[in-house]
Amino acid sequence: MKASVQIACCFFLAWCTARADTGSFIYPTNPAIVDDAVYLSGHGVSRFQRFTLKPVWHVLAGLNTLEPVATPTAILVGSTTGLHALDPATGRSLWRIMSKSTLFPPATANNIAYIGGIDGSVRAVSIDTGHVVWRRDYGGWIYTPAIFQGRLVVGGKEGVLRAIDAKTGDQLWKKVLVQELVYRPVAVPGGGVVATLFSGEVLMVNARNGEIRWRVKGETPSFPPAISDGRLYFGTFDGRVQARALSDGHLIWEQQLNGRLHYLPHITNDVVLVGTNQAELAAYNATTGKRLWHHKEINELVAGPVVIDNKVVSFTERKDVLSWPASFLDGSSP
Repeated sequence: MKASVQIACCFFLAWCTARADTGSFIYPTNPAIVDDAVYLSGHGVSRFQRFTLKPVWHVLAGLNTLEPVATPTAILVGSTTGLHALDPATGRSLWRIMSKSTLFPPATANNIAYIGGIDGSVRAVSIDTGHVVWRRDYGGWIYTPAIFQGRLVVGGKEGVLRAIDAKTGDQLWKKVLVQELVYRPVAVPGGGVVATLFSGEVLMVNARNGEIRWRVKGETPSFPPAISDGRLYFGTFDGRVQARALSDGHLIWEQQLNGRLHYLPHITNDVVLVGTNQAELAAYNATTGKRLWHHKEINELVAGPVVIDNKVVSFTERKDVLSWPASFLDGSSP
């Protein structure tokens, strides 16, 4: 690396190896960044001071925890033993929903957490108290719901998308797909929901009625897309980074990496940042796909990369927190 690279206190992640593996599938572990705090999850949950990246607290040490979800009153963390609500300031437990199998990171709206699980359950839970408002059970695992205008769109192993009334849990519509979802569906502007399937299909359905607006087929996406400026950005199992049009799914550009993306792409200032399981960091022009830089001499990433206060920050398997000035986003290589 160039001398300008700043390696910030290598002991930061001695607390937290943020790689959430619930079986053979590794789920994304992007940090949650809220006000002056950065929350990181993996084998436990840690809070870092946003401006210095110094550790503040660490809890649930050794527990296989998933991506943190920040709300004004609680940090919500799915895990292999259930869902945990943590005090943002101290990390102390506020309440928990225990489960014999993994509960995924929730989607939140109107002070309710909507939780999917490997046991096929969908729960609506009060964020204030942990009280279960309603629960529904389906076949196979159900990932984190997408939320649109008072309804949840859920899917998972069954290869089915369902819309559920957020207040009552009643089913509104059901759409049978060709295969199971790769991970959670994603709500997009204009009332659509994008789903990625293990068959390699990416499709958009109308959240109001389940009608398919478009579907395209390619290599199997490794995760759902990140969305920005009318485009979908995601990686594939064979190491490609793709941008597709939100309007009809057509391929705008793609680039090849050596490894598979472990994290949702991070988009900032018309730059797409990605990291892979083969110790790669790369940046691309979000509009054209032109590679700005590609760096391979990094230990395996466990979270990130993200931009935090004019720094490109990434977390490595060797428990380093790496940061570069955001000026590297203009095309210079770190």
